[in-house]
Amino acid sequence: MEFDNASPDQIIAEIENLIDEENFNEAISICNQMIQSGPDEPAGYYARGFVHYSSGNYDQAVKDWSAAIDKVSEDNTELFKDLYFKRGSLYANMDEIEPAMKDFLRLIELDTAEGKYYQKLVVLYKEQSDYEYTRSIELDPNEDAYQSRAKLYLAKGREDLANIDYTKIEELRSQSDE
Repeated sequence: MEFDNASPDQIIAEIENLIDEENFNEAISICNQMIQSGPDEPAGYYARGFVHYSSGNYDQAVKDWSAAIDKVSEDNTELFKDLYFKRGSLYANMDEIEPAMKDFLRLIELDTAEGKYYQKLVVLYKEQSDYEYTRSIELDPNEDAYQSRAKLYLAKGREDLANIDYTKIEELRSQSDE
């Protein structure tokens, strides 16, 4: 694609078409050209991050969206929030809970009236609790820890996992009776 006469909307439309066709290499090439022609502009990094996300290259998507965040002005509130939301959601999907929580806390600082940011944060706190209970059990497998995690699993609608913990509690009790 020739950049000289193309509008930003035309370039983005071309990248979207290439993604739809799963021609990720060509889409990346266009994004790289955008970055070369405007290295201090967030658009190329934003677009390339989306291409990487679409192709399943999540680590690179995080890197590109992070670069875009560094380059976008906080005056461009919508793009700033969109980048934080995308990166935070991707971190959450990658089970990187702490960086995801930081992104959603930053979003809440930017926009306290947006309910979806709080909803994501609640889910992340639950995920963090799950991790902390599991880590606690790894360090000290005891009845109370299994009981607490089982209750968390039930609250999350994961009766199958709660039942595994309840079975483990029974095993611990039978071992202590011996």
